[in-house]
Amino acid sequence: MSYDFDGSDDRFPPRTTIPTAPPDDLDAIKTLLELAAIYLTPRPNTQFTFEQLLAEARTIGGDEFVIEEKLAREALDQITFLERAGDLFYIT
Repeated sequence: MSYDFDGSDDRFPPRTTIPTAPPDDLDAIKTLLELAAIYLTPRPNTQFTFEQLLAEARTIGGDEFVIEEKLAREALDQITFLERAGDLFYIT
């Protein structure tokens, strides 16, 4: 795909910024938890704790997006591909 930079004098692509979601955005938290679950599952039937899931989601989200445990538990209930086995979770 070609880009037309004739509208710009500096010949660089336009700069864009992506705003950080608010920390109470359940959809953003849910997405981070889903990604964390995928990261924590290198093989089928791999199990992980809620603490591991939350820690991985916080790592993915970075320092700018603080995930509260209460909101993470609320968002966790909306994730349909995770099953619980006692205190452990796994992807179905």
